[in-house]
Amino acid sequence: MCLEFIEQKIGGKRPGSTKVADLQYASPAQLRADFQLLHDNCMKYNEPGLSPYNFPPAREAAGRVLAAADAALAKIQNSRPLLAALEFANSVEHWIQCTRCSKWRRAQYEQYARLRTLPNFQCGHIPGRGCAEPCDGCAKPDGCECVA
Repeated sequence: MCLEFIEQKIGGKRPGSTKVADLQYASPAQLRADFQLLHDNCMKYNEPGLSPYNFPPAREAAGRVLAAADAALAKIQNSRPLLAALEFANSVEHWIQCTRCSKWRRAQYEQYARLRTLPNFQCGHIPGRGCAEPCDGCAKPDGCECVA
């Protein structure tokens, strides 16, 4: 994990680009987990005497980045707009079509935020699901009749 990947997962529009990237985090906890992974990797790969990289300032910087992320997330963690947005996102049905069987699957927002970024979503990407199951939309076991 690196800051560039976290930035990509936050989404939004980049300077010089007309494309708006999708937000891939479904909660502040998911964003915090990536900052923790960034910190843990930095500690592991810059451990004095044990790591070939051994760059102590990186360890200090990783601690400061994690502390800054925690401080920023603490300010919004229980904000009414964020909680309302997450409540709304979880109340809406999210649909994604399998590239293998063409069946449509419902997904909770937390799953959907991750699944929609996959280049070739397949039913098996949802835990406990598979292409052999009927379509969630039309309930047909074979040959989905849903309109895309």
